[in-house]
Amino acid sequence: MKRIIGFLLILSIIVSFAACNIEDSATKESIISFVLENEESILKCIETGDYTSIENNKPITEINFEKNCVDFYCGGMGFGSGSMYVGFFYSEEDDIKAVWCAPSLPEHTLMPFDNGYIWKEVWTDEGGDNTYYAEKICENIYYYEAHF
Repeated sequence: MKRIIGFLLILSIIVSFAACNIEDSATKESIISFVLENEESILKCIETGDYTSIENNKPITEINFEKNCVDFYCGGMGFGSGSMYVGFFYSEEDDIKAVWCAPSLPEHTLMPFDNGYIWKEVWTDEGGDNTYYAEKICENIYYYEAHF
């Protein structure tokens, strides 16, 4: 009986921990559709610095202001080395690598892939499994996806 209770306790802890690390992340299609339908509003928010009109709209879950861009985070899932993040960002310089999860070194070249560009750490000397994908949605706005 103690073994069964112990097993159930461990199982419930694992399930609770796993549930805490899964967000309702948006799909690429829903993010791109949102941007195209709300491009004017998004650009107005960026211009004025007032994001109240879009900050609570799905698929946006968080808005982060970085040195070179505005990151509209739209969710993620996973834990540790099995995590994924999605969103879109605005770059005044129209820089596809301006967002936090993009590879930062000049030798980390993005390669054409699908409708955008991709970088995989496996192509480097580091040989890891990190991946960054970005696709231009409209002027200065990009969809991004990062896997770590």
